[in-house]
Amino acid sequence: MWQQPNVAALNRFTWNIWLWVVWGVPLVTTAIKYLAPGGTEKLFFMVFTPFVIVGAGCLGWLPRFILKKRGFRYSPSAVSAVFHVHWWAFAMSILAINGSVVTVDVTHVPSPLGQVLPFIARDASNAISGIGFLLVVVSYIVLILLASMTERQTQARTRSWVTLLTMLTTPVAMITLGLVVQALGN
Repeated sequence: MWQQPNVAALNRFTWNIWLWVVWGVPLVTTAIKYLAPGGTEKLFFMVFTPFVIVGAGCLGWLPRFILKKRGFRYSPSAVSAVFHVHWWAFAMSILAINGSVVTVDVTHVPSPLGQVLPFIARDASNAISGIGFLLVVVSYIVLILLASMTERQTQARTRSWVTLLTMLTTPVAMITLGLVVQALGN
């Protein structure tokens, strides 16, 4: 009988929070975006938020389901790392969406991210949002591939530091890339 190897705490942590994250992050980020000052983009959120939350939750649950069906009782290191990149990118892509209002006085409402970090202008927010949406798609494909192809005996403890690194650096890297785009545009 196959025995579960000594699993890194961060991989166990990722496995245990997985279902909370896949439902909670879409719910919280869309609620923040909806409740923050904005403009016409709120119509999109009013109509599509239920689909975004249910779709993100169900699709986000699928890699864990695949891992569980394959006999995993923890998240392998590579899967954990990509999981955290995926959900940071999801949150940042929504929180970086700028508002647009067509009135005489106001034509632009900063994104919730731009309101919290005032040095992030419209161009940087647009870049962060675009990078985030691209990362969401790419990281999801990678998650499905890793969940389907990772060997059970590998990656229980090895490279678990990569998970911590991605948890800490993904939002910083996305903001930095957005600021670089902003600087190049000026």
